[in-house]
Amino acid sequence: MPPRKKNTAKKSCGGSAKKLLAPVGSPPVPAASHAESSTSSLEPEDTRTTEDHSIWCLICRDGAEGDVILFECNTCPRVMCSKCIEVPKAHIDDVRHTDVIFLCLSCHSLRTIKEPTPYFGFYHNVLPEQGGTPVLPGFLQLKGKYELASSSILAATPLAVVHFILGGKDRIPTPVPLLSHYLDKFYPSGGFLYIEILFDVASYQQIDNYTHDQVRTVSELTSHLGSTGRVFAFLSNHSEEDSGWLFAGKEGQGEGEYVAMEVQHVLSTVLKPYARILKSSHIVFLVCGSVVAHETPYTQLKEAVLQFDFAGAIIFPAPRFQPLVATNFLVAMMELVAIEQLSIRSMFPTLLSMSGCLGQHTSIILMTRVNIEGCCKLELTTFARAHTQTSPWGLDIPAQCPQCGSTKSWAERVAVTVADKSRDEDAPDRVSVCRYIYTCKYTNCGSMQKLPPYKLSVTKPPGSIVNSAKTKNCAWFQSPSTHFVLQSSAVSTQGKRMNEGVPTGTAKKARRLRDAYPPLPKAPDLYNVSSMAEWYASWEGVLTLHKDQFVNGKNSRHNLLRQIRNEIVAIHHTREDPEDLPKGLKKAIRRYYLQFLTDADDRRDEQQILGDDSELEEELGMSPEDRELAARPKDAGFYKKELNAWDVTQKLFKQEMDDYDKEQQQKKGIQHSIKYRTGHAREWFNSMTSAHRKEVEEARDKWNRDGAPAESQAMYRKKNLKKVLDDFTEQIRRTMGCRLVMLVSHKKNADQTLSVKM
Repeated sequence: MPPRKKNTAKKSCGGSAKKLLAPVGSPPVPAASHAESSTSSLEPEDTRTTEDHSIWCLICRDGAEGDVILFECNTCPRVMCSKCIEVPKAHIDDVRHTDVIFLCLSCHSLRTIKEPTPYFGFYHNVLPEQGGTPVLPGFLQLKGKYELASSSILAATPLAVVHFILGGKDRIPTPVPLLSHYLDKFYPSGGFLYIEILFDVASYQQIDNYTHDQVRTVSELTSHLGSTGRVFAFLSNHSEEDSGWLFAGKEGQGEGEYVAMEVQHVLSTVLKPYARILKSSHIVFLVCGSVVAHETPYTQLKEAVLQFDFAGAIIFPAPRFQPLVATNFLVAMMELVAIEQLSIRSMFPTLLSMSGCLGQHTSIILMTRVNIEGCCKLELTTFARAHTQTSPWGLDIPAQCPQCGSTKSWAERVAVTVADKSRDEDAPDRVSVCRYIYTCKYTNCGSMQKLPPYKLSVTKPPGSIVNSAKTKNCAWFQSPSTHFVLQSSAVSTQGKRMNEGVPTGTAKKARRLRDAYPPLPKAPDLYNVSSMAEWYASWEGVLTLHKDQFVNGKNSRHNLLRQIRNEIVAIHHTREDPEDLPKGLKKAIRRYYLQFLTDADDRRDEQQILGDDSELEEELGMSPEDRELAARPKDAGFYKKELNAWDVTQKLFKQEMDDYDKEQQQKKGIQHSIKYRTGHAREWFNSMTSAHRKEVEEARDKWNRDGAPAESQAMYRKKNLKKVLDDFTEQIRRTMGCRLVMLVSHKKNADQTLSVKM
C-alpha cells in the first residue's frame, strides 16, 4: 500500500518556529491622553456584591421545582432541599419565620466533628453555640444520602473561564469550549461567563493593539465577578521544541510565519492586562512539554505563576502534548474544583483515578502556592502513570529490545527486594521492592552478537504510589514535592544615584518613553536582569531606535550617547521595581552598537575608546568566568573529540553571532534563510577582538582539560561504558587475538589524568 500524502490538522502543541529576542518593528508612541485613559480603564473599581447562595442542594445536587423548597444556610452559601430533609408539615410555617436560623448539614458536621450531637437544623434567633434553641420538637430527619463531599459548595458564586488562545487560522484543538458548555448548566440564571482571548504579540504594534483591545473585556469580567467571583484560566499555545520558547504569533500582521519568544515575554504580555482578575485563580497550560524540558523556560514559567499570584497551575510535560486527550481529566477538575469549590491538591488523587488514558500520553505537574515560614513558595509535584509491566514507578520501559529489536518481548519482571528490620520483635520485617529486572524472551536475542539475552534493570526512584488512584495493574506514581522560591531582585543604590542626575525637563518624556518602549522581552515587574546580554535585550526598544543614527553619525556619537543615556535613566527612574543599570552606562551603550559597525577602521576606533573588553565586561557585571560557566555544555558527547577555537566560540558567543547574522541578513534583504548563517558566524569569528580570542583560548583549554561536568560524566558513563568496553574488547579480539582483557585505571594525584594499564 503506497504511503498516504494527505495532510491532517495538527493536534499536538509542539512545533518549530523562528525565535526572536524581541518583538518585530519599532515600539509605537501612544498619545498621552490615550495612554492615560487605557491605564485607568485597565483597573476598574470593584463592584461589591453580597454573597449569593447556591441553587443546588448539597445532598442530591438537584434544584428546586414545583413545591420543592430550598433552605439557605445562614453561615455558608450551601442549601438543602425539602426532598432531602423531612420537615413536619405542622412546622413548615414555623421554620420559615424571619427570626429562624438554618444550619446546613455540612456546617453542623464541622461543629460536631469531635463530639457528635443530634441534627436539629433550625434554631431560634441565634446559632446553638450562642444559645439558640431548636425550632422542631425532634431531630431533623435526612431522607437523602451524600452524593458529594460534605465540604462541597455547588456553584454558589459567579464563575468565569478565560481562555487565552494563540491567534491564527490553524488554532489548537482543545476541550475548553466543551467545558464551558458543561459549566453553563450549573448557572441557569446567569453567573457563568466564558471568554476566548486571541493573542498575537509578535510585534510592538500587535502588542499595543492587544493591550488596548483588552480594556472592554477586563471591564466586563470585573463587573461579572464582583467581589466573590472566581476565575479559571487556560492558555493554549505551541512551544518551540529546540528551546522551549512559546509561540508569540505571526510576523507581518499575522500573515507570515510563526515566531517564538521567551516564556517570560509571552506570559507577561498576554496576562498582564488581567493581573488583578487572575489573582488567586487557577491556570492550566495547554502547551507541549518542551517548556518543562528546558531549564530556563521552565524557571520563567514558575516565576510567572508566583508573580501573577495564581493559587494553582497545571502543565503536561508530554513532548507532543495533545489537549484533547485530557478532556476527562479537565471535566472532572472543573466539577470538583470550580463547581464544588474543593482544594485542587486534596482532590488530585481523585482526578488521577479518572484519567488512566491521560497517563499513557503524559505525566502531570501540579503547582500550588504555599506559605512556609512567611515566604511564598511554589510547591511542585509530578504525577506519572505506573504500570506493572510497561512503566514501573512511572519510568517507561523501551517498546522494543535494544539488542535484537523485538517488540513486546519483555518477560515478566523479576523483583529485587530489600528487608527493613522491624523494631518490634514480634512484627515481621518490612519487605519492599527496590528494583525490577526485565529479560528479553526472544529466543535468538543476542545470538548474532554472541551475547546472552538482553536484561534491563529499573531502579525505584524516590516517591510513592497514590493508593486512591490504584487499580489492579495500574496506578499513579507521585514524586517527592519540591519548592520553588522567587528570587526577588535587589534595588541598586548605584542606580538611585544615577537617577538623581536626570534632567528636570525629561519627566514627561520619560513617561512617554516608558509606555512606548517596555523592556521586552524581560518584563520589568517580573524578572531581574542579571547579565549584560539580558540587559541589552531589556532595553532593545530604546537602543534600536537610535541604532542607525549611531552607525552613520561617527562625528556626533558623543552627544547621541548622552541623549540615549538620559532616556534610559529617565525611564529607569519611573519604574516601580527597576533593574540594576551598569556602572559604565555610556560604555555599555557604545559596546552594544559595536556589533553593528562594518567599517574596519571605525570598529578599531571604537574598540580603542572602549579599552580592554574583558575589563569592561568585568565592570558591567558579566565576567569571562561567568560567561564560561553559563556556556559550558553539559552534554558529555560534546567532549568526544578535542575541541578547537571554533567549537568553543559558538558556545561562548552564540548570542553575539546570532545578532550579527540577523543584522547582516536585514542588510542583504534575506528573509528567513539559514544558509548564510555559518558564513556570517565565520565573519564574526574572524573579526573577534583580542580579548575575546583570549577568552576563547582559555575556555578551550579548560574544557579539553576537565571534560564534561562531573554529573554529566556519571550519566554518560552509566549509559555508555558497557557498550564502549564491549566494542573495544571485540575490536582487539578481531585484530590482536586477545580474548581476555583486564583494565586497571585510576586518576593520578598530580594532574588528575587517567592512567590505564592492561
